[in-house]
Amino acid sequence: MKPKPTCRARNSRRRGLKFKNGAARGTLTIKGQTRPVAFPVTVAVVPGGGLRLRGTVTLDRTQFGINYNSTAFFQNLGSYAIRNDFQVAFEAVAR
Repeated sequence: MKPKPTCRARNSRRRGLKFKNGAARGTLTIKGQTRPVAFPVTVAVVPGGGLRLRGTVTLDRTQFGINYNSTAFFQNLGSYAIRNDFQVAFEAVAR
């Protein structure tokens, strides 16, 4: 059985990510919920040709329909509450 993706990133333009002043914009789909995202990136030339992109983005899981133990939806959770925000860090090399 082939695994199905649970998270998908898509760039704003079909030609590739649009970079402006070290920022990338696009859309991110998690659990069928698509939201626009923008985040800072660093771009560096790698030896032998190509580019290395690195970035970190902080997202709110409730914006993607992940509400489990969120104080934004459920009260009196106490120590069972889970933070809504999470970070995604990535590094990609294009050759």
